[in-house]
Amino acid sequence: MSVPTGLSFAAAAAFFFGTAAINAEEHSPVLETIRIAEYPVQAANDAGLPVALVGEDRLQQVDARIIEIPAGGKTPPHRHLAEEIIYVIAGRGHTDMWVPTRDRKARYDWQAGDLLSPSLNTWHQHVNSSDTAARYLSITSGPITRNVFPEGGFATSSNFVFEDRWQQGVNQQAEYTPEGGFESSEVVRMRVGHYLPDIVGRELRQRRQGAWGITILPEGDLAGNHVLEMEVREKDGETFTDAQAHLHRHPWEVVYVVLAGEGYSDLRKDGEALRRVHWRAGDLFIVEANEYHDNRAAPNTRTRYLQVKAAGYFRGIGNVGGIVVEETAD
Repeated sequence: MSVPTGLSFAAAAAFFFGTAAINAEEHSPVLETIRIAEYPVQAANDAGLPVALVGEDRLQQVDARIIEIPAGGKTPPHRHLAEEIIYVIAGRGHTDMWVPTRDRKARYDWQAGDLLSPSLNTWHQHVNSSDTAARYLSITSGPITRNVFPEGGFATSSNFVFEDRWQQGVNQQAEYTPEGGFESSEVVRMRVGHYLPDIVGRELRQRRQGAWGITILPEGDLAGNHVLEMEVREKDGETFTDAQAHLHRHPWEVVYVVLAGEGYSDLRKDGEALRRVHWRAGDLFIVEANEYHDNRAAPNTRTRYLQVKAAGYFRGIGNVGGIVVEETAD
């Protein structure tokens, strides 16, 4: 399959790695939560699509941006040497993915609540097939790539095909692994290809009392990724006990999207007082690197959230953190 034409490599880099005009600092010095469906976006790249960069003053390891595709519109074909996890916020459409070594494109139809992850450096294009705007959240390992290769345009100009990752993406069906038992983190481990539908409503496997989930490790479990780790967690406000909860921290930052229910997070940075942040379905919030945190469902409710982090980078160099403290908010 031939390489698509359209945006130059520089323009593709600006579309994918560029900074949107909307800046969180214009709204508040620190936005603890944002409403991802309503957060303001603005056309600020060569593709002309409305974009907003989220948490740029707090995220150093991953990029998070909200991109809106107008009714009947599409993104330009693009690729990048950064892993990416996409959560569909609103709308419906499809994504084409392809590599030059294959004659046919892989197509994935999506709607709100679905998750996609193009394999590393795979060409892909998102198409909005609805009569209203579609919106998605893109989280990438772009900052890590740029730190190693700061030269402009490099991340979008390589022709290398990661064949093993591509095969994982197109052939792996979403399925829990048969490993581990109750109370084991392995019991909720899942392997997925490019596409995981309905993370909002899909049935989850129980991990422990009052807790269910999906864990996708950066060991090739999702589209062959080795940097980005993804989890879906559901907690019951009544049966998830205080004994199971604890403040902890790790060297990777985390982007959370609340999928259902409501709850709160207790957060503390070194040298600062503990603070409590309340959130509900449709919110995005961030836990910074090495920030103590604990997430809880509100009483008499169940909450479900997505979390994405570049944990694979740190696990790969043996830096896993995991410091636990007993302090909690009143």
